[in-house]
Order: sequence, then C-alpha cells, then structure tokens
Amino acid sequence: MRLAIVGICMLLCLSGCSTEAARKQQAQDLYKAIYAGDAKKAASIAGKEDVAELPVLEKTPPQLLAAKVGQTAIVKNLVSNGADAKAADAEGTTILHAAAANGDTALADYMLQKKANVNVKTKEGWTPLMRAMTPTSSVPDRTKAVEWLLQHGADANMATKTGWTPLHEAVYQNQTGAVKLLLPKSKRIDSRDADGTTPLMIAVRGGNLELVQLLIQAGSDVNVQDRRGCTALYYAVSYELKPIVADLLAHGAKQDISAKDGETPADLAKARGNAALLQLLQTK
Repeated sequence: MRLAIVGICMLLCLSGCSTEAARKQQAQDLYKAIYAGDAKKAASIAGKEDVAELPVLEKTPPQLLAAKVGQTAIVKNLVSNGADAKAADAEGTTILHAAAANGDTALADYMLQKKANVNVKTKEGWTPLMRAMTPTSSVPDRTKAVEWLLQHGADANMATKTGWTPLHEAVYQNQTGAVKLLLPKSKRIDSRDADGTTPLMIAVRGGNLELVQLLIQAGSDVNVQDRRGCTALYYAVSYELKPIVADLLAHGAKQDISAKDGETPADLAKARGNAALLQLLQTK
C-alpha cells in the first residue's frame, strides 16, 4: 500500500515537472518569436496556452517586451488572449510607457481602451508623456506623440521623484514642437529639479537659442539660481555661447548674481580669457 502511494506521488511529481518544463519551453519560444517579430508564431503559442500562466523571462512580461521592441500586433494578440494589459517590469515601466517611447499612438490608443492609466508612473516617477520625448531613429520628432497624449489626458505638470517635469525632458531632448505644446499647459515653467535646474538652464546648456527664446517669451525667470548659485547667464558664459548671453542680457539677466563660490559671469569670462564675452558683459 505504501509503495503504491509513493508511486502515485512520484507520478504526480513527474507530471507537474513535465508541465512546468513544457510551459517554460513555450515561454522561451514566445520570447524568441517576439524578438524575431514573428507575429504568426506568437499568435499560435498564445492561442494554445494560457498566456497569463506562462513564466516571465528576462524580468519582463512578454506583452511588455513586445511593446518595447515595437511589435504592436503581438502585444494586441497577447492582451486579447489574457495577458495583463497593466503589466510592468521591475522599474515600473508599462506597455503604455513603451508605446509612448516608440511614438506608437495606435498602441497607446489600444491600451487606453484596455483601461490603462495615461498618467501611470514608473517607480522613479516617469510618465508616458515624459517617455514620449526621447527621439528615435524612426520617430525623431516627438510632437505628434506628445500632442496625442495631451489630448488624451496626459498631465503636463507631473514630476519625477527628482522634480524632473515633461517640460524639462522636452527641452533636454531639443523637442521644439513638444515644448510649444507644453508651455501653455505648464503651471510652473521654472520648475526646478533636485539640483535646482530649470528648463531654461537646460536650454542654455544645450546651446539651443530657439528654446531659450521660447521659454523667455513664455515668462521664464532669467535670474533663477540653482543649488550651486548659478544662473542661466552664468551657464551661457561657462559654455561661451555669445548669442545666448546677448539674448539673456537683453531680457534682464543680472550680472551681479554670483555662484556660491563667489564667481560672477564676468569673473568667469575673464578666467576663460574670452575677451568678446567680457566686452559684451561690460557694455550692458
């Protein structure tokens, strides 16, 4: 009797191990199909298996992996076959984040139909709107994606744990079209991150005169100081950007504001041996 019970237990164990091994193999085949962009193979696996029961590989659910690598058809098929539409990886990145990063408004629209939160945050506080700013080789201009997200309820005033806003990111990525869309919706265009950096300072350090002018026209304060005591003018002199220095001075940038080490923009120009900048500063 005991031998019979032991035999049954062993059979059950072997059966369970066999099922687990089969599921792992199916998961591996699914991930391979996703990387290969083989929508037919992925659909075949999803049609035979309970996708939600397959083991997660690479710490990324398959539907999220498909979204990250731009396989929209596979994402939709997996979700329609039971995969969690709100799945996230260890960093809190969701399918909607991936869709926004890829500029894929069709997938983003599908995810909103599946009740995804347009303002969902990663663990560090990044929203789909923020992720939409990063240019890719296929979608270098992010204006369309940003506009779509804003039209569908994306909040232009949310911030990461370090105080980084969509406007910070748009300026950092030199997305002029996105900046133009965000400025009317931004309640504080001089929002500071953990280092006290404003979007204007980012535009200056990036040497983007057009963005500098857009921000100033929208009311950005040219005399805000960051945690080091530096102003936009200080950074313009530091990077030796004469046209931006001239523009800041024309819009009220103060020369007597020194950094925490006591150095003024003029002191910096003199130390750099930049006679042209020093003359510009002295004539204003």
